[in-house]
Amino acid sequence: MPWINCPLQKASKKFPHRTAIIAGQKNISYAQLNLTVNLAQQWLQAQDIHKHDRVALIATNSVEYLTTLLALW
Repeated sequence: MPWINCPLQKASKKFPHRTAIIAGQKNISYAQLNLTVNLAQQWLQAQDIHKHDRVALIATNSVEYLTTLLALW
């Protein structure tokens, strides 16, 4: 879907177990991040949200915020 996932997908294949995000005591690998972003994209598409649609995202800084932002990008 979005171009931002190209680098993420490449990183998840090249470095699947490396840490992509550190949030407190939580470490998320590139493979986990890629999977989560893909699932979020599928959910957005199921809600009939597509490229060039305007979406407001209001959230605190968190892993969920970042994955949703990447899914929307």
